[in-house]
Amino acid sequence: MSIGDDYAVCTSCGLQFPSVEPPEFCPLSHDNRSSFRGLPEGWTTLAELRKTEHHNVIRQDGEFMGLCTSPSLNFGQRGFIVPWGDSNLMWDMVPYFDDDTYERIQELGGLKGIAISHPHFFSTMIEWADRFDVPIYIHEDNRPWVFRPSERIHFWSGESFKLDDDMTLVRTGGHFAGSQILHIASKKTVLVADSVNLVSDPGFVSFEYGWAQIIPTDEEAVRQVVAAYEPYEFETIVGGWWDQRITGNYETIRRSGDRFIAALRGDLAARNVGMSPASSAAYAV
Repeated sequence: MSIGDDYAVCTSCGLQFPSVEPPEFCPLSHDNRSSFRGLPEGWTTLAELRKTEHHNVIRQDGEFMGLCTSPSLNFGQRGFIVPWGDSNLMWDMVPYFDDDTYERIQELGGLKGIAISHPHFFSTMIEWADRFDVPIYIHEDNRPWVFRPSERIHFWSGESFKLDDDMTLVRTGGHFAGSQILHIASKKTVLVADSVNLVSDPGFVSFEYGWAQIIPTDEEAVRQVVAAYEPYEFETIVGGWWDQRITGNYETIRRSGDRFIAALRGDLAARNVGMSPASSAAYAV
């Protein structure tokens, strides 16, 4: 049993705080980027969650083993257990954690590190890191969103951080100042969470400051996100939820950025970029 089992966890976003007594409100859930802003807020603990029907599902999702809580909690995100040397990297985080999850990941080779794309997925990261005895890699620009300090957290700075010759953390900014993606050179893949949003058209992605509140990213931030992807070769873009992936490369990101910026500027032609002639005609009126 961990001391953190009884620490307050926000029932909206899943963020754990460093005390049994919850704060007056959860800053992350009250932020304009949250899916839960304006909704009723409550508190639970890991100990209480373990008394419910919640459990973690671990299954193959494309190239990697994915992990997600069922029934869904908070944002419903899916993490990845990414092979890293003789062990694994946990990419992104879910709030629910129990002995069964620990044992199943140990059977897959355990963990030697955790990297989290952005604050919405910080959740109970210290519980995971303490149990596996591993560091957590977070960009320095997201330090203000860490409400449970720990020596486990490695805040890196700059535009990229190489975990090894194959895997690199890349700061994209945009959604959060310290939003980061994971580039895996051997797989020609980027794990992006929602630094860009995978949309219904597989030829494009989109950009938002706040997805749920539909607050668009400004032009400067879009350009920053697009530039972050340019140095890296990839053929697959993988989002933060089950089975969310498209075939795409830097050109996909670039043309998506051009379309988004054109729309921000009020260019009506942006409505038709990448559309079929029939669809373009329908939207031209």
